[in-house]
Amino acid sequence: MLEWTPAPPVVVARKRWWGDGAGRAGKRRWPGRWRRLPCAPGLLLLLLLVVGVASWLAAGGGRLLGWSRVNRARSISTVDPAAYRWDPVVPAITPFLPPPPPFIPSHSASAHNAGIHSTPAPTLPLPQLIIYTAPKPTRDRHEARAQMRALQSWTRLQPPPFIVLFGNGNDADDAQLESIVHTLGDRVIVDRQVDSNFQGVPLFHSMFLRALQGEPISALQMRGLHNRSHTVSLLVNADIVLPTDLPAVLATVRPLFADFLAIGARWDVDESHAHRITTSTDRDEQSERVRQHGTLHSYGGIDWFAWRYGQHARQYLFNTTMPPFVFGRGKYDNWLLHEVLAAGRLRGVIDLSEAVAAMHAQHAYAHVVPAGGAWPHTGRGNFWSTHKRHAWESYLNVHLALAYGSYRSQMGTPLHAPYKLVPCLVHGYCVVERRRPAACRCEYSSFVRASQTDPQLHDQRWWHCGQVSTEQPGDYPIQLHGHLAHTLDALLPAVADATTRTVVMTAASYDYRYLLMNWVCNLRRVGVRNVLVAAMDDNLYRFAYARGLAVFYNESMAAGGAPSAEAVGVNTSACAYGTACFRQRVKLKSRHVLQVLRRGYHVLWSDVDVVWFRDARRLLAGQQTDPDIADLAGRRRPPSSTSTLYVQSNEPAAHLPANGVRRANSGFYWVPSSTATVAAFERIVAQAARSPLTEQPSFYDVLCGATGEHRLGDSHCLDAVLHTRFLDREQYPHGAHWHRVLQRLHDRGADDIVVLHNNWVSGLSAKIQRLQAAGLWFYRADEERCTYHAHHWIP
Repeated sequence: MLEWTPAPPVVVARKRWWGDGAGRAGKRRWPGRWRRLPCAPGLLLLLLLVVGVASWLAAGGGRLLGWSRVNRARSISTVDPAAYRWDPVVPAITPFLPPPPPFIPSHSASAHNAGIHSTPAPTLPLPQLIIYTAPKPTRDRHEARAQMRALQSWTRLQPPPFIVLFGNGNDADDAQLESIVHTLGDRVIVDRQVDSNFQGVPLFHSMFLRALQGEPISALQMRGLHNRSHTVSLLVNADIVLPTDLPAVLATVRPLFADFLAIGARWDVDESHAHRITTSTDRDEQSERVRQHGTLHSYGGIDWFAWRYGQHARQYLFNTTMPPFVFGRGKYDNWLLHEVLAAGRLRGVIDLSEAVAAMHAQHAYAHVVPAGGAWPHTGRGNFWSTHKRHAWESYLNVHLALAYGSYRSQMGTPLHAPYKLVPCLVHGYCVVERRRPAACRCEYSSFVRASQTDPQLHDQRWWHCGQVSTEQPGDYPIQLHGHLAHTLDALLPAVADATTRTVVMTAASYDYRYLLMNWVCNLRRVGVRNVLVAAMDDNLYRFAYARGLAVFYNESMAAGGAPSAEAVGVNTSACAYGTACFRQRVKLKSRHVLQVLRRGYHVLWSDVDVVWFRDARRLLAGQQTDPDIADLAGRRRPPSSTSTLYVQSNEPAAHLPANGVRRANSGFYWVPSSTATVAAFERIVAQAARSPLTEQPSFYDVLCGATGEHRLGDSHCLDAVLHTRFLDREQYPHGAHWHRVLQRLHDRGADDIVVLHNNWVSGLSAKIQRLQAAGLWFYRADEERCTYHAHHWIP
């Protein structure tokens, strides 16, 4: 009988111990002299078994002893055939994977002397790696050094990989990324087309789906990527040092699975050892030194993913929508692995933690531990379980993991992968099948000096391997109150422009959640990453909070100004345009603006149905007076203390004045914070509260007078302390001229258009259909992320 291992091919000749099979049916035929010693065959077999096991243990086979009882393994080739040796007493390994294409063997002298025919492995092509990561912008020199050390280790891989750095669009952060690109070379690019939360942290689902679907490939092809048939993609934490043998390990996996997802946990190493390891000139010994001085972080976290896939990657991997996890805050790695396994479409899910010594230097977790907290100084224990309730991003990731898909606590760890690749003495690497994945948290190999799940004795009676968290659905709700809830005072410094103190602001109810997200995606495309969202109901607050937006909810104000979501129902027509509920809710907008103005911040207000083509902040912020009004209508130039408010006109007729009676549009305006503007908005709020109409008529009555008595020319209003200028209707058009503006966009582009208001159409569905038909819809609800495809209208 012949058995073939992938490489080197081994012919195992099995002897028939029981003769030729002749004799009476059901009985073995023994040699004549053995019939006189009925116990001799059993004793002889027992002796041979003892000798064979002893020889096997002496040869190192006991390193896999913990696996041989419950798992089947198959040896696979390494890239260096000289490392092979064959011991005839090593038991044959049962194959369980499809055999590779056959090839003609030659004879090896050492194997031939042992009675076994083997041959060096055929040369496996090393894959072209595309590595995706999101470096953390930092001013801490230790963190910056650790990241640069890791990134430089990637450039030493052979063949040289392509590296994609995900950026958040922040100018200061992108400057750091450009510096990294300049240091690492021309095979590194920056991709800014990923979503991030209001603190600038990328969202994992946006990163992973862009990488999975190969969206940055076109930029890489300009840098020399030509043949994608041999590529393997990786998504790696930016502080992970990759060993030089990583391409060789991945080359051994590729022939086994047409498509695969490989995962790996890190090896935690103290900084002193990490520095000596990475500065060593002997690259071949780096992995061994990491194993010698490191602790395998094997129980919970996954620090890198590698995959090779076919078409329709997202649908192929898992069934559900990936939630907007915050990168670097935990849980998304376990969730992703669990959902891939639960979908059951991808057979080749393999754990490479023991085969790839990916090094991680221990560091503090300032983004997770609150002020005064303690840092984890060892690789043992479950650090995230202890601190996940102290930071809103970590807390949110647990909430999302439990809310989407079928993930539950303790699922999706590296121990859940059905296969793993481990070093073995005979063939370099062996694939091990886990018959009962994660059945024992104490799983470890003798190739690992120390792991995070090494057994520990508790109370002198019980052995435990790691900690068990008890996260259950409903235990991590998004909170309206408490230290994890967003508040206006906490959000304003984070979202305001540091130079002009301008806040881009909007408001929405839960019914308008997708229109809100389309507006957010629109602003990200033009470079506005931080916006402030006033939630008109608690459901919208929870929705926006979960997607990383800077949202606040004034419960008392909402209760006093409009019916609650519970009272009117969700996704109903109770608050449709023109209803009493709608009129009450929109009055909340000016109340929220007043709160911001009182805190000394300027406000650029935009309704969620306003499409931006350029960054309006650069055009409006910081302009306090207008020199054009000095001689209008014979009036004096207003005093220098006068504040100027810019507002969009809602006049549909081009030949009529922009400042006609009640033609101020409260859906788009810029207002500075001053004593005059605060007083004006106090009057707007008071008058709107007494009126059965929306707040828009109150805007005009306060700024220009009920009958227009404060009008000045065709586009101004002026009283003693407040100047209102109506914006140019060609640059800031509204929905009454929707089709004419679209034709201008097709003919000339958007160089002379700043915003386009999607009003003068009734109903939420009509607004959405209008945007989609015009190619101005930028949000994919099925993937919960923005689209950044090329568009000649919007940068």
